[in-house]
Amino acid sequence: MRSLGILGSMRSFFPEIPEIPSRASNLAPGALLSYEVAMKSLAVLIPLLLTVTAFAENPPELSAKAAVEIADQALAARHLGPNVFIQSVAFQSTALLGGKRTWFVQWSGFVEGSKAGSREIGLQIGMDGHVVHVIKEQGSGPATGSKPR
Repeated sequence: MRSLGILGSMRSFFPEIPEIPSRASNLAPGALLSYEVAMKSLAVLIPLLLTVTAFAENPPELSAKAAVEIADQALAARHLGPNVFIQSVAFQSTALLGGKRTWFVQWSGFVEGSKAGSREIGLQIGMDGHVVHVIKEQGSGPATGSKPR
């Protein structure tokens, strides 16, 4: 069997890549060339995809600790006591590159919203510290955001 340099070593990671027969006479005309072009393209795309993934995993500009402190201050201002607390904190990104990155802090229970029948379920905190109260209206579908009061 014939090896294509770097493509031969890639076969150890991608066993589904078939070996090219050593005799080109066994292949249809142009098949070997198109196979080599496809494999070389793959060899170029894999490092590119790994680079994109590395950019996507930059640490958040606002730490989780800072997001929790902001959320804790928002709860303390409401004087709810120990009945409602921070249940979870999750980092969210809307896109792989250049998307909006936020912390979502979820409450352990519902907090009454500013509109009648609405309930706040948590906060969405931007990397600049901007806070959006996440509201779920009674009987509605997914939660929506509202600017701070």
